[in-house]
Amino acid sequence: MRTDAGTPALLEVRGLQVRYGGVTAVDGIDLNLPLGSVVALIGSNGAGKTSVMNAIMNLKTGCAGTRRFDGEDIASLRTDQIVERGVALVPEGRRLFPHMTVRENLAMGAYLREDHTGIQRDMDRVLDIFPALTAKLKQPAMSLSGGQQQMVAIGRALMSSPRLLLLDEPTIGLAPAVVQLIGDTIQLINREGVDVLLVEQNASVALSLSSYAYVIDRGLVVMHGSSTDLKKDRRVHAAYLGL
Repeated sequence: MRTDAGTPALLEVRGLQVRYGGVTAVDGIDLNLPLGSVVALIGSNGAGKTSVMNAIMNLKTGCAGTRRFDGEDIASLRTDQIVERGVALVPEGRRLFPHMTVRENLAMGAYLREDHTGIQRDMDRVLDIFPALTAKLKQPAMSLSGGQQQMVAIGRALMSSPRLLLLDEPTIGLAPAVVQLIGDTIQLINREGVDVLLVEQNASVALSLSSYAYVIDRGLVVMHGSSTDLKKDRRVHAAYLGL
């Protein structure tokens, strides 16, 4: 499958609908993630962004619409099968195992893998990316700061050796220096071949890191385009950039 620009689409979503009982959270969203890209979903709290991520990972039952990863229909696959295909989610709120050590949390990301040499290589790479974790490996995750916990959550996802990383609000509640570090990490892993779908309430961060973005409001895509163009759009400025 290819995007309108002719670039192969690693992820393609068509007509996605997500309902919670009688409430429609996502109402027919279409989106593409071209190979080699960082794509952002921006919008206010409750717009449906997290529901899109959970539907891609099949964490929410009863979704309608098409979800294709690298040309394969993944809508009927279990979450672990989607992870095996090369998709990993860093959930909002991190959801670490609080009483397990940092090393154990990171190792959980590789639970489907049996290539021990590759697992150790990726562990070393995660610690290269987040050197602050090296001295914390034996400490319980609950003892870390919020920024360090976010590093563990991203590192855990990277331990699955993904081709596509779904990041749900990775900078929420973090100090500016940590937000910068997370942004630098997203750009680094993308250069190294991991594509990124980024959900962010912080539109300024999202548009700075991505090449293309979708604006979601009340479960609908209300705008989309290059991040550069959306930065200049007065409606985006007024609604999401506080300008």
